[in-house]
Amino acid sequence: MDQTYKRFLQKLQQKMLKLGILPQREKILVACSGGLDSTALVHALIACDFKIQVAHVNYKLRSEESDANEHFVSGLCSSLNITFHVNSFETKSLLDSNKGNLQEVARELRYKWFEELMKLHDLDFIATAHHSDDQAETLIHHFIRGSALKGLSGIADKRDRIIRPFLDFSREEIFNISELQKWEHSRDSSNEKNDYTRNFIRNQIMPLVREINPNVSETLSKQAELYQEMNAFLKYSANNFIKDLILKRDEFSSDLDIAKLISVPGYIVILYEFLRDSGFTNDQIQQIASAIDAKESGLVLTNKTYKLLVDRQTLKVSVHHSEESNTPLIWESASDSISLPDGSILKRSLEEPEHIPVINKINVGIQVVKQTLYLRHWKSGDVFFPKGMNGHSKKISDYFIDSKVNRFDKDAAWLLVNDKDEIIWIISMRADHRFIPVSSEESTWIYLENKDLNY
Repeated sequence: MDQTYKRFLQKLQQKMLKLGILPQREKILVACSGGLDSTALVHALIACDFKIQVAHVNYKLRSEESDANEHFVSGLCSSLNITFHVNSFETKSLLDSNKGNLQEVARELRYKWFEELMKLHDLDFIATAHHSDDQAETLIHHFIRGSALKGLSGIADKRDRIIRPFLDFSREEIFNISELQKWEHSRDSSNEKNDYTRNFIRNQIMPLVREINPNVSETLSKQAELYQEMNAFLKYSANNFIKDLILKRDEFSSDLDIAKLISVPGYIVILYEFLRDSGFTNDQIQQIASAIDAKESGLVLTNKTYKLLVDRQTLKVSVHHSEESNTPLIWESASDSISLPDGSILKRSLEEPEHIPVINKINVGIQVVKQTLYLRHWKSGDVFFPKGMNGHSKKISDYFIDSKVNRFDKDAAWLLVNDKDEIIWIISMRADHRFIPVSSEESTWIYLENKDLNY
């Protein structure tokens, strides 16, 4: 065996060992376009005695060339006696119906199919042929876009069940071995065009950068490894801080103590970690930090799933109310309880529930519970007659302002109303005096059992 080829395979074996994958143990699905890199990966893994199957996606974007690529990969698998899987997508029509970036749509399609293959054929890993030049291009791309440290960490060599065995290899190394071993590959003319940002970086920017540093791919790959370690450390540290800063957290919302937060140097790192999975952008997180620095309360930001409020002392993140939660809940008179969307339960009892805090229970006339009741959120124009105000009315909006109720708690508040839409109780806040019982014999208790409290 040629020594250059032998060293190439040894390097690949060491990489797989580092990833915890041994020959003849796990089954690997190799994503193969038919191009130089993925074809070389197929050959090299077989040469190292790994058990593989091959998956090819035909996106139908380049008509005859796309079909030729599929035919090449099919022939490759046949000659090597390995299982071949193929799927095709009418990508352009799917892009029209699912507005988005072409490359993102294509990626989503192929990985969804890969996962189906993994499950169907009991495969352990998906292998892609990303190499160190791809890593360098990714870092430059992310840097230009203004990515945070996570983005500058680049491509991971292993993420969940996706592995990238060639990430320590350069495009030149792969090309030279392919030439040496006479491994044929198919052509993808789209790589030569500058229609996509990644291609423009590869074809236009990288040659200029190499004039400054010929080893830029190796340099940036090492930087990516360093950033990955730094990101892991910062994530670990930030999560330890978050544990101490959390005032409340459940499946619907989280509250963070702002005073404690700003006492931590470089606290924006904590913000990134706290908000990273909630879909808030870098620009939004910068806005939040600016509002906190300026001690400005009232900033509200939203995305598709979450909304965020910078309150006086608390940073609040909450799931949007769904349309369903904005529809009144019906509490039939025959039922002794009703569940709220956050998991709390509203109940009624003839006896006072001594274990329930005063704020979470009210005493009303028995006639109140003999009718169908409703639970809804407040709306503009709502008026009630607060207990303790000698029969005077008050707008719900004014009550919230006077009580310094923040916007999140306003939106989340539930009103208990009767079939005339008269407000009986702003739950866990204030009762309406009109429904006070005439006597203890003619009364009943309505109370809230909160799933997060142990009374």
